Amino acid sequence: MMRVSRRLRSLLPVSVAALGIALGALAAGNTPPARDARPTPEAPPAGRLHAMPAPAAGWKEVDRLVSEDKDQAALEAATKLREQAQQRKDDAEWARGLIRETQLRMALHGYETAVRALREQPWPSAPLPHALLQLFYADALATYQHAYAYEIGQREEVVSTTVPDLKLWTREQIYLEAQKAYLAAWKERASWGTTPVGVAAEFITPGDFPAGDKGKGSQVHAQGDEDVASSPAIALNRRRLNQQRENNQ
Repeated sequence: MMRVSRRLRSLLPVSVAALGIALGALAAGNTPPARDARPTPEAPPAGRLHAMPAPAAGWKEVDRLVSEDKDQAALEAATKLREQAQQRKDDAEWARGLIRETQLRMALHGYETAVRALREQPWPSAPLPHALLQLFYADALATYQHAYAYEIGQREEVVSTTVPDLKLWTREQIYLEAQKAYLAAWKERASWGTTPVGVAAEFITPGDFPAGDKGKGSQVHAQGDEDVASSPAIALNRRRLNQQRENNQ
């Protein structure tokens, strides 16, 4: 199991369910900033999606650097792995790289930089990696808002014909952008087919929704579009971080 640096262990978990409640309360009267266009996920496959493959061998070096609290060096190594995966169009490794880069930037206390980089980078279009990035992007936005809650709370909405920089977004704009990402993942639910949640166990912790109930990939979703952000079956895998934090205290 990968050890996490002291700075990464200091990140407070964000409850997806709690975020869903906040999103519902804020959704009434604010328009989130427009996002850059993302690639449209590929046509839904029949049957099941393939599970995310095991991390490439190069990630062992990233894990070693993290275990030695060398987060900057780990970030540089992760970026190199992601760029290589992007060039060869390895969607699973590409997505893994984007997620690991974001985590490491946040470990270095670059919350705003981390979210901005994830937002601006191209994303893979394969259904499973793309959906994971939508979920992780929403979670990263919530973590950013939590880290800079006071400063963000002082911001006033800027009316502009162009997309304002992230450092100008209000709390409502951040939460609504996160809601858009959750809903984007929800709308692509058909591409999961009969895929069980376990195919993405590296990144997603299944909830207590009965296995097989409602069938197909809906195990990972709530009852309807309006509930997607608060689904008990969608939670980014912070359990590993929590366990590691406890083991290293």
